Amino acid sequence: MIPEGLVLDARTVSGHFPGIGRVVLGLAGALSRLGSATLLHAAHPDPRLPVPPLAGVPCGAGPFALRQQWEVPRLLRKAGARVYHSPYYLMPYRPGIPTVVTCFDLIPMLTPGVLGPGRRFGYVLAHRLAFRASAIVCVPSEATRRDVERLFPAARGKLTIVRPGVTWVQAPPGQAADRPAPASGALPAAQWGCPRSVLPPRFLLQVGSNKPHKGLDVLLRAWALALAEAPAQTAGITLVMAGPRDPRYPEPARTIERLGLSTRAADLGPVGDRQLNELYAAALLFVCPSLREGFGLPLAEAMARGRPCVSSDTPALAETAGGAAALFPTGNAEALAAAILRLLSDEDEARRLGGLALARAACFDWDLAAREMAAVYERVAQG
Repeated sequence: MIPEGLVLDARTVSGHFPGIGRVVLGLAGALSRLGSATLLHAAHPDPRLPVPPLAGVPCGAGPFALRQQWEVPRLLRKAGARVYHSPYYLMPYRPGIPTVVTCFDLIPMLTPGVLGPGRRFGYVLAHRLAFRASAIVCVPSEATRRDVERLFPAARGKLTIVRPGVTWVQAPPGQAADRPAPASGALPAAQWGCPRSVLPPRFLLQVGSNKPHKGLDVLLRAWALALAEAPAQTAGITLVMAGPRDPRYPEPARTIERLGLSTRAADLGPVGDRQLNELYAAALLFVCPSLREGFGLPLAEAMARGRPCVSSDTPALAETAGGAAALFPTGNAEALAAAILRLLSDEDEARRLGGLALARAACFDWDLAAREMAAVYERVAQG
């Protein structure tokens, strides 16, 4: 059961936090089935938030606003809160009540060149303050736990692993790993935000932002190699990439042009939940080329749809895959191309991986995650 007076901070349910927002939505929905809690949300909440049945407290200060340092504690006192859970390290650092924080990853600290000296100082300081303010620090994977222990040793005794769930409805056994039948006609460009007139129904899928650690350059080079090595095997297949796009990182678009992939690679940009679910279900293969991750939610979502998956062997993704994906050495475009071609040519192996993926995805259950979080909240509430 959820302890009385729990407040879950849901201000990250917004387009600015696509990954964290999806996790908070899943947790909030599961908590609503488990018991009573309160959501601290933006003044104009995302319509996807489950309010009601959960009570809501609007907050005019976002996670980047300095005034959250005094406004959020005031709202917590007004709501009679006894436990506060922040899913983001930018939070009130003196909340006034027992607190849980979730650290999904430390990728900016682990990726060279992402943070300059000033931003790195601020990033490290904010995490230290968040960890110091919290009784328990939740992480989504063993890989992230190791990163936090190494970079923030003072938080070592506070760490606990709670893996996220997957929102998608799982396909029935026996159907999950089957290749989808080709759609009747191509998908309308307006529906998907694709700049081309049509999107071919046979495609490989990658989901994530265009930030450097997502490995899009590796993926595009691998796809160009696969097309050159096996033109007949890859005929009629398009690489589709979907996810939020940060204008600071134009390199993937430039790589598409440089490699001559403009007719064989479609960058859809951000898509809605319904479209994303349909993309997962219809993809021939799901490819996750990330150089670093804290968990790998798109990989877990694709596995929940029974898709055969190819993933880099970076620690968090290998952990999430749990032996249910074809792994390749991180950053190795040649090995990724070979893995893609192997699964495209071997339908039995693709079907086997799809079945393993579906079984593995059963481990990522939101009701289980909510029960584990409830136990964390109870520990914190009891001091």
